[in-house]
Amino acid sequence: MKLSTRLGLIVGLAAAGGLLLAVMGLVSLRSTMLEQRHEAIRTVLTLAAQQVKHFQQLEQGGQLSRAEAQRRAIDALHSMRYQKSLYLWARTTGALGLVLPGDKGVGQVDFGKQLPDGRHDFNRYLDVLATQDIGFVELMVVKPGGSDEVLKINGVTRIDGWDWVIGFGAWTDDIQAAFWQAALPTLMTGPFMVMFFIPTIGLAMASVDPGEEANAAGVSNFMRTVAGAFATSLVQTGWENEATRAQSAIAGAMPQGQATIDGMVDGGQSNEGA
Repeated sequence: MKLSTRLGLIVGLAAAGGLLLAVMGLVSLRSTMLEQRHEAIRTVLTLAAQQVKHFQQLEQGGQLSRAEAQRRAIDALHSMRYQKSLYLWARTTGALGLVLPGDKGVGQVDFGKQLPDGRHDFNRYLDVLATQDIGFVELMVVKPGGSDEVLKINGVTRIDGWDWVIGFGAWTDDIQAAFWQAALPTLMTGPFMVMFFIPTIGLAMASVDPGEEANAAGVSNFMRTVAGAFATSLVQTGWENEATRAQSAIAGAMPQGQATIDGMVDGGQSNEGA
């Protein structure tokens, strides 16, 4: 086999390997983005449940009647809005509307769209809550202001004692947009990065004496690892700062928000998790 053929084969295989790694990395990225969206929904629902349980405790302590405690809990849920399109909703386990956007449907029973098996969307919420405290249901819903159905992740939690179901949903179209924004540059540059590193490593090895190639390879790998770790630490620090700011914004959007977070921490949850 000619040298040019072997070099071309090496470069081609390296480019294919780089493309495969890029695809695998993008799949992992999308999964991580969806998981982070789940965690954000879980945080909001935990905060909302803590708010409602505060009024339940006032009722149990005899400080408020049930009707007054529930009225104040509904007012608290109404006030918990983050941005314009993100809101909490609440229904009884019988699908009676308690807190809904624009108050449309409050006081009415609505189980949602009927599914092919005869059940309704609300039955799916009850099914996931039968086995877990906070459950997630994915629905295709027409986003306000649009005409096409978009995947929406709805998280739900149940308030025992009052038989309430509290929900909070998040659209995923921004995840799709962010994914493709990251995917296109990665797919385009991934193979070329491999083609860049192979000759760079070759030049590095050619610039040292034959007896020093092992040491040179070790130093090269060490510097590449350190550079990758440094970049990773910068990204993680930036992400943690953004998460902290988002938590502060959510806490400030509700009454007794910071007190609720403090209560979660006192209950054993980490500050990052709260």
